[in-house]
Amino acid sequence: MKKIRLLSLALVVCIVASLCVCFGVTAETAEDYLLADLRFSEDNTRGQLQLTGAVIYDEDIVTGAVTIELTSASATVDMIFAENFFAEGGSGTVHAGEAINVNDTAKHPYFAYDYASADGVVVGNCIAHYTRKDKAANSSVADLWLSSMTGNDYTQYQKVVGDGYGVWDWGAYLASKGTSGVFDDGMHRFTDVTCPLVGTVGSRITFYTFGVYYTCDNEILQLGTERPEPTPKEESKDEPKEESKEEKPAYTVVSEKNFFVMGYDVEECDGCGIVYTVADTASGWSSHYAFTPNDDGTFTLTGTSIGIGSGAGVALSVPEGGFVYVLNQGNNWPDLMKDKKGDGASGEWYDDETHLALPNYTSAAVLEAIANANLWKVGNIFEFDGLDLEDKELIDENDVQYYEDSYVCSLKVRLLTPYVEEDSEDESAAESEAESAAESQPETSKTESKEDSKAEQSADTKDNAAGFPVWAIIVIAVAVVAIIVVVVIVVKKKK
Repeated sequence: MKKIRLLSLALVVCIVASLCVCFGVTAETAEDYLLADLRFSEDNTRGQLQLTGAVIYDEDIVTGAVTIELTSASATVDMIFAENFFAEGGSGTVHAGEAINVNDTAKHPYFAYDYASADGVVVGNCIAHYTRKDKAANSSVADLWLSSMTGNDYTQYQKVVGDGYGVWDWGAYLASKGTSGVFDDGMHRFTDVTCPLVGTVGSRITFYTFGVYYTCDNEILQLGTERPEPTPKEESKDEPKEESKEEKPAYTVVSEKNFFVMGYDVEECDGCGIVYTVADTASGWSSHYAFTPNDDGTFTLTGTSIGIGSGAGVALSVPEGGFVYVLNQGNNWPDLMKDKKGDGASGEWYDDETHLALPNYTSAAVLEAIANANLWKVGNIFEFDGLDLEDKELIDENDVQYYEDSYVCSLKVRLLTPYVEEDSEDESAAESEAESAAESQPETSKTESKEDSKAEQSADTKDNAAGFPVWAIIVIAVAVVAIIVVVVIVVKKKK
């Protein structure tokens, strides 16, 4: 009897251990440490999603990973959690999410990110906005740039760094702002995330993790452990068509605009556009745009820092073989000096005779240039006419000053998009007939649907009726075998 009791106890222990392993009772997960989930989602209880040039291809209900598919070569994805909201207890609208107490030492906040694309989708200047005391005073929010977390300027806050993933010590960065940045009650909130994406139509990118956690342990967060497969190309069943001998263009021109340039590597001037090839020396009141050269003679916009209207512009590093374009709005001195006599009586630093004689530098040409540049997005591809980075000779066919109304820009900039060949009417008709024929055959296998693809991608967790992953079924099977063995032994002992 004593042996039977021991065997029965062993049986119970075996079953309990198997169930614990199966359901992960003893394992900590990233979800246990989550403070704010900032991933894009169609679930309006998590925030308001806005998509431009993209769609949500898949949102995993188990892991929360979201896959975005581009419907345009340039896309923007926004997730809004709060609007016109600058501090807890203030006005504005909160759509979703909870405030984070950065003063809670037991839950020190880290920002974790993990994204990947097997189709070459490039993430632009992704930015998360959050409430901060010094910004709330001006009814604005603070910026947390993905490029800052991944770059070389704030390496002291990087806790985990990998290809497309990492952990950044947001709590320590916020604490570095002192009492001027941290609210008295320590409560801060992320208000929105904006992420520009660039790639080919149909390409996809997956965000596995994007949010705030109170751990930086990657054994728990598991960043970089999953990566997507390339999106399968739809194969045609028709015979290969003879390729046209006519050379196809690499790009399609989206738009052509004036490119307002006053000089190369010269001192910043009022209401000017300057091209820097050595070092960007412009002030914070300018907007800065970094262009990196491509092998085909085009340039890709790889960085921006907007200072017009705010004074917050930051000089950018000049890409090798490329340039930084700097633009400032200029001052309307006749308007600024309207009630002044140039004698300093107003107390303004510019109230002198020199400024009294200056013209209006906020010209039509510079306003047009600013409007054009405001449409540029990181990842956009451009082609320039008249740009001379080698000899730095400026083409100017005007007989008037650059700030005069009759000034005409001599340089041009074209926004490009990769060329996509359109099917001819005959090819479209043939494809329609083929699709109709396929639909008339009930047993014919059709192109993998979006739902089929989703099911295949999540087969590890959804390919059985119980919803268990394969490894869990194996553990259960082993436990069942162990139970059977113990029962057989017990029965023999009784006999």
